[in-house]
Amino acid sequence: MDVPTILSGSALILLVDLAPGAALSFALFPKLDFDWVMRAGLAALLGLTPAFILYFLDKNFGVPITFESSLYTWLLCIILGVFIWQVRVKRDF
Repeated sequence: MDVPTILSGSALILLVDLAPGAALSFALFPKLDFDWVMRAGLAALLGLTPAFILYFLDKNFGVPITFESSLYTWLLCIILGVFIWQVRVKRDF
């Protein structure tokens, strides 16, 4: 493997993990003054949420884990996180 392939793969993995985590961290803690290290750590931890949701749906409701279900769960976490964050920020002003 060459260096550009490794870097692009690493960037994709970071995007897949950090995007829902960042959205959920802003939804849960919209106004707290976190520094970027704390926010990144929280985003990395919360980025596992789509995987836990998929596992729960698979074991309890028999929803198979496919590319489509993974994509929809990932997008749902991001969209709900951003929506809740916007509602909470506008409500506090």
